Amino acid sequence: MLRLVGFFALVIVLHGLLLHVPVVGPLLASIGFFGYWAVAILASVLASRAANKLVEWRAFERRVRDLGAVDTPHNRGKLGLLQVAVGRYRAAEPNLQAAFDAQPDVPDWALGLGRVKAALGDQQAAGSYFARVVFEDAQFGYGEAFLGLADAALALGRADDALRALEDHDLRHGPNPRSAYQRGQCLRALGRKDEAREAFGQVFRLRSELPAFQRKGYAGLLLKAQLARLT
Repeated sequence: MLRLVGFFALVIVLHGLLLHVPVVGPLLASIGFFGYWAVAILASVLASRAANKLVEWRAFERRVRDLGAVDTPHNRGKLGLLQVAVGRYRAAEPNLQAAFDAQPDVPDWALGLGRVKAALGDQQAAGSYFARVVFEDAQFGYGEAFLGLADAALALGRADDALRALEDHDLRHGPNPRSAYQRGQCLRALGRKDEAREAFGQVFRLRSELPAFQRKGYAGLLLKAQLARLT
């Protein structure tokens, strides 16, 4: 009962605050009582998302504790990959490095270190780890190592090398929106602007061919591709 009262009190306060927001305020005022319902729905959605994020965060912290309970190279590698997945690159680096030093034949650790080095700005080191994965198992990781290798080469000013990595990627794994976008970047860096615009345009076509559940992950890339076509 107290939670329900608290929720309605929050809706009233939030409604009052939104009335002072340009555009939103006049709209709420124009629909009268129904404005409270709109705010209640908004508050409910936000509360649900916050609760889901909290559950995910607690699950992450629990997993971190479990992996840290036993100090083995495998556990440190898994912990590092988990940290990479949430963007904790600096925390992940020593864990993945320890795993790689002890188990250099495990491609997960090299791929993870490639992602970490790239995120931290060390493209030379990133490229060497991605190249190692490609050399040892070109099929591993659904082509991510090829894409990482292309990104690293382009960042180092080697657009031709990046294009070759993308060609290998598409040959072995097939083109996807990310590889098309990277190809556009490479072609633009080489001064081949018409080909670059065509590559950026392929981002949209390739995304449309994906299953619906995979398309959401490329929303940001679509915007970048569209902007790139206009420049």
